[in-house]
Parts: sequence; structure tokens; C-alpha cells
Amino acid sequence: VPAVRLPRLPQIELRSPLPALRSTVSAAPHIGRHLLRRGPIYAVALWVAVTIAYALPRLAARGGLPASASTGSFWGGYAHFLREVATGHLGLGVPGVGSVLSHSLPFSLALVGTATVLGFAIGGILGLLAAWRRGSVADGVATTMTAVLWSTPAFALAGLAVEFPALRWHWLPLQWAYGIDLRPAWTWQFAASAFRHGELPVIVLVISSLGLWALSVRTLTLGVVNEDYVLLARAKGLAPSRTLFRYAGRNALLPALTAFAVAFSIAIGGVPAIEEVFSYAGGGWELQQAAMTGNIPVVQALFVAIALSVVVVNVLVDAAQVMLDPRLRQ
Repeated sequence: VPAVRLPRLPQIELRSPLPALRSTVSAAPHIGRHLLRRGPIYAVALWVAVTIAYALPRLAARGGLPASASTGSFWGGYAHFLREVATGHLGLGVPGVGSVLSHSLPFSLALVGTATVLGFAIGGILGLLAAWRRGSVADGVATTMTAVLWSTPAFALAGLAVEFPALRWHWLPLQWAYGIDLRPAWTWQFAASAFRHGELPVIVLVISSLGLWALSVRTLTLGVVNEDYVLLARAKGLAPSRTLFRYAGRNALLPALTAFAVAFSIAIGGVPAIEEVFSYAGGGWELQQAAMTGNIPVVQALFVAIALSVVVVNVLVDAAQVMLDPRLRQ
């Protein structure tokens, strides 16, 4: 009887979480000082975005766009607009705007936010592996395939997804963000329906963004694989996976966090082309419809919500960079 040799399973190394907790606690004062230094920049950026959103009706009226003429004094309305935004009333006191935001922004954040996180994670791993084995067959296949996917428009991939998995094979739902026989509610039935209807758009968005993250991370990783600390880790005989992810990958992903923050922060605005193909009632579709019909209050509210999300996500990414990069604590 021939002997059967089973592959050896990798040994799982259990580590105490205390060093990581101590590092996080020690980084807290540095995070606070870093955010205090950058706080005025974020405040000014948010103020400029809110001011532009307030000026939209007047700009639209002067440009001949289908917008109602503004009434009242400029500064009086501006003070009221700032007060509404500062108190968290993104509906801006206009009836119906709050319901549009509450029924569209969560779906866009769940759809585009999930796709951005998955695309960054999968594309980042592909980019790390391609850079680690540069010049190999795996590197050529990964870079070529992701480059082709990146050059293909997302709406074209969405059309193929609608034609084959939805229409011909009946694997996934064709359109809408949830079943038409349901109403939004905090129930397992609605959550399951929303998850099922969001699978196909998420897959399309992840596939279309793989090239961006894979090629970007590969380029960043190639700049650090020949650094002295990586060569020292190899010379010490550390496992290739540990050298890749703990030494090369951790430093290569730091610059990519900024691009990830920008991509994730605009998720609340949705992707109008994808939402139009799948009839997905998200923020992008609502913003497009409001701009076409001249519904300026909805455009203003969505504009402010997108600007606020950009600031919040950038604050979180700045804090994460201070925790991951000790050089920023000096």
C-alpha cells in the first residue's frame, strides 16, 4: 500500500493582546495632539463645503438651471443654514428632505462602503503577493487581470452582471435594494432581503476596484521590499508570510490608507451609474434625480452629508496612522 503523506498544517501561534493594548494606550496622547493640530484644517474644509452647499441655489438661478429663486437676505439665510448643520439637522428644515436622507444614505453606505472595504482588502493582498513574487507567472497574471478589470467601466460590468447571473441564470435578484413587498424595518426578514439584493452590486463594485488597489499596493510594496529592515528579517530566517505582512506590508499600506479614506468617505454619495443599472435607491441615485429636477434642498443636504463623512473618515484614518506609524508620534 503506498504511503500517503498529508501536508503539514501551519502552527497557530497564540499571542497575548496586552502588548497591542499597551501600544494603543501609549499612542492615545499622540493621537490627541495630532488631531488637535489638524482640527482647524478639518473645520475650515467643512465650513467651505457647507458654504458652497448654501450658495448652490443662487448659483443655479444665475446659471439658468431649474432651481427656485432664493428668498430672504443672504446672511440671514446663511446663519440659519449653519445653525441647522451645526445642530445635526441635515434636513435643513425643509419638509421631505430628512426622509429622503434616511431612506437613501444607509443603503449607499452599506453598498459602497462594504464594496470599498472588500476591494481594499482583496486588492491589497493581491498587490502584496504580486510584489513579493515580482516577475513570476502569478505576478503577471494578477497584474494583467486586475489592469483589465480596472480599465473596464463599472457600468459595463454591471450590464454583464444583469444579463448573465440575474436574467439568464437567475442566481441573484435583478433590481431594487430590497423586496418590493417589504417596507424598511429593523427585522431579520428585511435585513436578509436587503443583503440578498445588495450582493450583485457589491460584487460588481469589488471587481471594478480590484485593479486600483492591487496595482497601487504592488507599486508601494516594491518600494519597501528591498529596505534594510526587510532584508534583515529575511536574514534572521523569519517566515516569508511574517516578513511580508508584518514588515513589508505594514509599511507599504500606510500611504494607501489615505486613498482608502477618500474612497470610503465618498461612499455615502453612492455610485449613480451602478445604482441606476440596478434601480438601487441610494444616495447617488437620489442626488442625480434631485439635480435633474432642480430639487436644491435635497442636493444641499446630500452635499453636506458627503462633506461631513469625508471629514469624519479622514479624522479616523489620521488616528489610525498615528497608531500604526511610530514616526508620527515624534
